[in-house]
Amino acid sequence: MHWSREIAALERGIVFLLPDRRSRSGVKVMQGSKLVGMLALGIASQIVHGGDPLWLRMSGDASPSVTNLSHVYVLSLFRENGPGMQHEAVGASSIGSAKGQDANAFSLTTSIERDPSKGVFDDGIQSAYFSVIGIYDDGGVSISLLDSAFIPGFSSWNSLFATDESTVQSWLESGNTPALQSWFAAEVVAAGYAPNMGVRASQVDFSIADVNGTSFVAFEEIPSPGAIAFVWLCGGVIARRRRF
Repeated sequence: MHWSREIAALERGIVFLLPDRRSRSGVKVMQGSKLVGMLALGIASQIVHGGDPLWLRMSGDASPSVTNLSHVYVLSLFRENGPGMQHEAVGASSIGSAKGQDANAFSLTTSIERDPSKGVFDDGIQSAYFSVIGIYDDGGVSISLLDSAFIPGFSSWNSLFATDESTVQSWLESGNTPALQSWFAAEVVAAGYAPNMGVRASQVDFSIADVNGTSFVAFEEIPSPGAIAFVWLCGGVIARRRRF
């Protein structure tokens, strides 16, 4: 969609809507509103000319059935739709802790950088994967996996992952999100262990080689903060115009 004419008209409209005025005391007013209008125009231009991030909201719950989890992160990977190269975006978001036997709901806002000139995420999202991962009170890592990836009573951490459990635990404790992202993409998603977003998954406790609760993550696209600010500013400008 091409917006050059609309932006030009909008620019003229803002100038038209925000003339200098004087109050009854003769003091010039509405200079602040002109500044607001200029800011709104700048935000609109950024949105229209492309390159704005794709904004997403992830929501769900982390619900271990028995023990508590600390240093809990939602690991995510979004894969681009469309022909040609399918770019990927990996994330790691902290949600604090998760208390056993409770539905620990969360909602996160994140963004994916886009570059239409290079075809990066210009076709939207084809698939999305997640894992909720954290540390048990008595040590050890809990992670949500596909049921087909984990066999209760048989599967161990080392049978699934090349990186030691203690190493991943240290990344969680130190908040090393780049390391967590790389590990998730290479050893969880690429191996076919990561659940799809929108599907409830089992939370695995490797210390007992069994499942200890569930987790769930879904996502939706949301308007960018810039677009919301633009609408809000325009509304404020119109309301202020009416008061004068």
